[in-house]
Amino acid sequence: MHIKISRNVLIGILVLLVVAAGIWRFMPKKASTEGRYATVALERGAITQSVAANGTLNPVVLVSVGSQVSGIVQKLYATLTAKSKQVRFCWNLIQP
Repeated sequence: MHIKISRNVLIGILVLLVVAAGIWRFMPKKASTEGRYATVALERGAITQSVAANGTLNPVVLVSVGSQVSGIVQKLYATLTAKSKQVRFCWNLIQP
């Protein structure tokens, strides 16, 4: 029993095999979670960590806080960069 296959059919099968092999080769592989995370038993101990940095720190969100008041500033108690640890007066106003 002899089966005759044309040349075009053989070329078509070969092209399909090459395309299938290329797709299989370049498909993204599933990432293995093994080796990605390290787990250890819980134990008590001191927590210490230090961070060193150089440069200028900039806020992520800059919030402008203000109000509209009328009057003449009599005395100013704070500067633009002053830190406030509790509620305090920033200025005294003289009513016109």
